Amino acid sequence: MFYDAASAMHFQAKADGQPIRTGGPVLSEMKLASTWVPALLTNTNTAPYVDFVSMHLYITGQKEIDKGMRWSELYSITQSNTKGLGHYYKLIESLVRAGDQSNPTRTPIYVSEFNANWVPALDCCRNNPTYGSLWNTLAISDFLNVVYSGASAVPNILSYFNATGNYFRIMGEWNWRMDCKPTAMEPYPQFHAFKLFTSRTIWICKLGDIWLRQSLRQIQRAG
Repeated sequence: MFYDAASAMHFQAKADGQPIRTGGPVLSEMKLASTWVPALLTNTNTAPYVDFVSMHLYITGQKEIDKGMRWSELYSITQSNTKGLGHYYKLIESLVRAGDQSNPTRTPIYVSEFNANWVPALDCCRNNPTYGSLWNTLAISDFLNVVYSGASAVPNILSYFNATGNYFRIMGEWNWRMDCKPTAMEPYPQFHAFKLFTSRTIWICKLGDIWLRQSLRQIQRAG
C-alpha cells in the first residue's frame, strides 16, 4: 500500500513540478521496530520512496497506571538503557542507517508524537504541576543527548502529543484533576518546559543540525 500511494504521489508531484516528501511507518510499537522498519527500508519497491522515517514514542501505558506508577518509576523508565527514550530512538536510528533508501546516513527521523504515557486518563506525572515540566525537560534533554551515546544525529522533528485534547494538552483549565479541560487556555506545566527550550535569551537550538549556541551576552547580563 505504501508503494502504491507514494509512487502515485511522486508521479503526480513531478508532473506538477512540485517537490514532496513521503515516508513512515509512524511506528508506535517499539517491539516491532526490528521487523517493520527494515521491511520498509530494504524492500526494493518501497525504499526509493522513503524520504523520512517517523515514529510515535510512549514509554508507559495502561499497565503502569494500573500499578500506581509514581515519578520514581517514570524517571527510571525514561532513563532506562533498555526501554527509555534514548534507547528507542537509537534503536530506530540504527535501523534507518542500515536501510537501502536514498542516502541512509542522512535520512531524517521524525518523532512525530511523544509523551510519558499514551492513555487518555489521569496519571502521576503528565500534567502534574511538579512533574509535568520536569519530565518534558528531561525528555528533550535525552533526545538532544543521544549524539553523546551512539547516535549520529538528534531527531529532525520532535513533536509533543498533544496541543489539544482531553488529558493531552499544553494549555487548558488549571483544576485539581489537570485534565486539560478546554474551558480555559491556561499554560500547563509542560508549556513552561517548551518555553525554556525555545527561549532565545538562553539557548538557540536547532534540531537536526546538532548545534547549541549559548548566548554569552545574556548570561553575562544575568550574572
